[in-house]
Amino acid sequence: MVVKRHPLTPHAFTPSHSLRPMVHLLFFCLASVGLTAILVDGAIFTSLRRYFAEEADRIRRRRERKGLQPSFTLFEAIHEIFNCYQCCGFWAGLLCSPYLLTLEPFRNGSSVNTLFVVLFCGFTASLLATLYLKSVEYAFSHTILAQRSTPPIHEEIALPQNTKPDEVAAGGAAANNGV
Repeated sequence: MVVKRHPLTPHAFTPSHSLRPMVHLLFFCLASVGLTAILVDGAIFTSLRRYFAEEADRIRRRRERKGLQPSFTLFEAIHEIFNCYQCCGFWAGLLCSPYLLTLEPFRNGSSVNTLFVVLFCGFTASLLATLYLKSVEYAFSHTILAQRSTPPIHEEIALPQNTKPDEVAAGGAAANNGV
């Protein structure tokens, strides 16, 4: 008996069918790390980061003037999130997690299962953002070290005090003969 398949139904073992979940996972990872990089280092958020830093500093100084105990305010927390790859990566993972929840394995899960998936997305994005930062710092430090260890292309040659440039071009014979 021969089973007829619909011509548009993909075979269960085709590469396109088996790679789809991995592509979605890769897309989630890249999106969460990209969002983290934009929030922490992006020029578009510079004024927002500056605003939260100034507000946190203003509140801290006001509390010190009044003699109140130092406490961690919402502005300080947001300032920390915008300046820390690991913290911002966690929140970026939480923001990008609904994308993964639309995939087949997570669609019909219980609310506890969904909560764990969302938390694990945050943890994963936090780790990936930290690894991204460390790899960029590593590459940048090796680039600077390579630039410092490479001698300049056009070095000036130090001439003895009584030597003329024509004598150096002639091989320095006059300088060696004492002329």
